[in-house]
Amino acid sequence: MKEIKTQPICFRSQLSKIFLLISIIRMTVFTFTTGFCQSAVKQPSKKIHLEGLVTIDGHATSAQVEVHSSHKNKNSVFHTQADKVRGVFRVSLPLHDDYEIVVRVNKFPQQIISLKAELTDTTTYLNIFADFMSPAYDRKIYELQQSILAQQSLKEKSFDGNSFTKKYGHTKKEGLTYQVQIAAYKLVENFNYSAVVGMPKIIRKTDKDYVTRFTMGNYETYQDAFELLKKVQKNNLKEAFIISFYKGEKKFLNQLESDKILP
Repeated sequence: MKEIKTQPICFRSQLSKIFLLISIIRMTVFTFTTGFCQSAVKQPSKKIHLEGLVTIDGHATSAQVEVHSSHKNKNSVFHTQADKVRGVFRVSLPLHDDYEIVVRVNKFPQQIISLKAELTDTTTYLNIFADFMSPAYDRKIYELQQSILAQQSLKEKSFDGNSFTKKYGHTKKEGLTYQVQIAAYKLVENFNYSAVVGMPKIIRKTDKDYVTRFTMGNYETYQDAFELLKKVQKNNLKEAFIISFYKGEKKFLNQLESDKILP
């Protein structure tokens, strides 16, 4: 019989190859699963967060609310409602779309608020208002608005904005703040909310003088409020102006000098 010759096997070499192959397989699997997980985890989407207030003759009321996407997602409709006690509703909407917010209450025509959420690229917050008014209450509000405008006009005649800015633009006083007022008692019909997207939220508040004001911002210096005023007026809110509060009391700007609040 012929002797069969066999090649000597180097077990150490073979084991090294096996371990190397296992390591490569593990690394490949790890890389695949890690990449899959990273792609599967979605980044939080940017949205516009709306808080709405619904009233009838100044009092909170319940309401049915529909939000229609009118640009990209034409078939999308969001349903929510305002609660009866506070009249508040909240909804978060994706950016880069146009919306119509339809608000319905009993015995009044529906109100439609148009909003272009495509005008911003960052998550933002916006307050909106749906004020339903009876004819008698509407007349009362109109008369009050005219009275406020008359007072404002009278005070502004003796107020030099340029001089005030030079003297007090960066002056701070404890208890003194400045805000930009865009309306009193109610917003104008068909108010352009798209124009204030990305700006400070609109605050509706009844002050100690019993006037309900719609304001934006709350600043320690006149100059900061003036910078916001320029942006607001640039977006066609021409009637906006700066108001001040000292220790919670509304003050006309010229009163800050006449009452010696500012030196």
